Amino acid sequence: MVSPHAAHATPEPRHLVILNAVDPYVPAFITLDRALRETIEARSQAQVEFFSETLDMHRFPRELLDDDMVALLEKKYRRLKVDVVLAITPIAVDFAQRHRDDIWPGATMVVDAVSVKSLARLALEPVVSGIPYVLAFERTLDLALRLKPNTRLIAIVSGSGPCCDYLGDLKQRLQQRSQDLEARYLVDLSLEETLAAVAELPEDAIVFFTALFRDSTGRPLVPRRVLEQLAEKASAPIFGVYGSQIGYGLTAGWIVPFDVQGRATGELIARLLAAEQTCG
Repeated sequence: MVSPHAAHATPEPRHLVILNAVDPYVPAFITLDRALRETIEARSQAQVEFFSETLDMHRFPRELLDDDMVALLEKKYRRLKVDVVLAITPIAVDFAQRHRDDIWPGATMVVDAVSVKSLARLALEPVVSGIPYVLAFERTLDLALRLKPNTRLIAIVSGSGPCCDYLGDLKQRLQQRSQDLEARYLVDLSLEETLAAVAELPEDAIVFFTALFRDSTGRPLVPRRVLEQLAEKASAPIFGVYGSQIGYGLTAGWIVPFDVQGRATGELIARLLAAEQTCG
């Protein structure tokens, strides 16, 4: 016989860790995170408790932080059963793959904000789930050239290193373009050098801005603020692919809707939690 107390017992809450590799106050992440949480709370049958961890390894070198972060997180989650770890951006995915068994043993891993090309490079385990992240470089380039058909020079402003895996995708798209277009890469410069270079662009140029979290001097930066500074200096229009940059100096772009990405990932996590609860 099942006791009446057991029949009406409150199910154990599910535990979700959101492992983010960027500044948690970056507008794009705030939008994604809000949509993600709202979707999970609306779709999940059980109570879900959220835990947020930021590695901030886009702005600060991860080789300086990795060991200390592992020690801290191992201590923090030692007595907590985590059901799902959501790793956001390739740096967080790499960290989670290397350390999940020590920090969150048995947790299901989900990835987000990772391009298809980066997914292949990361060699994810077959059990890892995620929503592919597609940056519309080709469509944005087409849009830019339609709006400014006399363009002869495309200046790409970006950071460098592991946090900017998308730069390779953009280079590939530009190499496939007409020989009449010159690509100038303003990459791995100081912020001052970048601003000066943009200010000197000719009239037939456009700027393609991706993201800049850290310049060549090691200075941590906020991409949206960098964009605002670029817009103050540049006479050329600035194009990009992130919706969070609209209204802050971006002329136009085929943008990534971070709220849509957050909702899609939230739906996936809610389904995973429901499946685990049924199996359990």
